[in-house]
Amino acid sequence: MFHISQAKAFCNGRFTLWDPMITTPPGLYLLSAFFSQFAEKLFSFQLSSIAALRAINSVLGLGVLLISFAVAKELKTSHPFERSLIIALLPTLYIFNFLYYTDVGSVFFTLLSYHGALKKNWILYLLAGLVSLTFRQTNIIWVAGFFVGDIVHRRAGKLSLSKRKESLRLIYSALLNRKQLIFFAILLLGCFCSFVYWNNGSIVLGDKQSHQVSAHWAQMLYFFSFTSVFFAVSIGIFIYISFDCLLGIDKDTAE
Repeated sequence: MFHISQAKAFCNGRFTLWDPMITTPPGLYLLSAFFSQFAEKLFSFQLSSIAALRAINSVLGLGVLLISFAVAKELKTSHPFERSLIIALLPTLYIFNFLYYTDVGSVFFTLLSYHGALKKNWILYLLAGLVSLTFRQTNIIWVAGFFVGDIVHRRAGKLSLSKRKESLRLIYSALLNRKQLIFFAILLLGCFCSFVYWNNGSIVLGDKQSHQVSAHWAQMLYFFSFTSVFFAVSIGIFIYISFDCLLGIDKDTAE
């Protein structure tokens, strides 16, 4: 419940109040405060009740569906709407549409950053990436991956297997030719490194003692159980899409 109390404090303008048990940045609470102030000026009431705060995640959940669809369209995948539904309705994500936590906003802004990278809109990539880090600082892995992926896809993807030994040199050459991308990537990574330095070399805020790096074998059991159940669902969807594509091919052949 400390997420709700923290959000209410921000909605009431008490931005210096911080619960030491919270381990993620204040992006969700700042977004809630923004919507609350906006609603207060426009409709003369604050969105600081539990139901209203949870509704913010419901809106972000709809955003996940829309941005997933946009990403699928940009990647030119078959059945983009069905694929975006798979992401938006993933049980470990979908349940947080009706709760108040950072997962939904984190996924939304990370996907928005990815969409910016796909569209070569580096300002969107940078801004959405920065906002995603205010929800979950570990999103730096994804946001940095979009940058590296763009370079590797454009260079190493065009090489034959024999020439991929030279990929590092070619990637370096590509970096020199993408000065705008380099600028935004360095700015983003610089902000993250500044945060780690300010936080005494740790990415964890608040309760660091309960968030030490260690082997968590029970998580492997959760992972395999989850994967086993929902992999079967994914296989079913894959068979449906493949069958639908085959029917389309048959119709074209008959004509």
